[in-house]
Amino acid sequence: MRIPSEIKMFGRRVQVRVIALSDWPHDTEDLGMWDPQKNTIDIRGDQPQVGRETTYLHELTHALLDGLSNKLTEDEAFVDQFAHLLHQALTSAKYPRKSKLPEAK
Repeated sequence: MRIPSEIKMFGRRVQVRVIALSDWPHDTEDLGMWDPQKNTIDIRGDQPQVGRETTYLHELTHALLDGLSNKLTEDEAFVDQFAHLLHQALTSAKYPRKSKLPEAK
C-alpha cells in the first residue's frame, strides 16, 4: 500500500509526512499524529512499512472522525482496530484486469 503525501478531505488539503525519528517533533512514544490545526498527518519513519501504513490509516481515521465530530475519535482501541481492519481490506483487495471490466451503458 502506498502512503500519499497529500489528501483532500472535507474540502481541505491535508499534508501527510513521514518523518525520521531524529526529526520527530512529537512524543517519542507516538507513532503518528493528526494535527487538525495544521492539517497534517505525521508518521514516524523508523517503523517497518506495514507499521507506517497502519499508522497512516490510524491517523486518517482520527482525521475523518474529527471531521464528522464523532466521539469515537477518542476511543483509541476502536480507532486502532478500525485502522488494522481497513489495512487488511485494502492490502488484500483483488482487482479485475481492465479488459474484464464491463462496458458502461
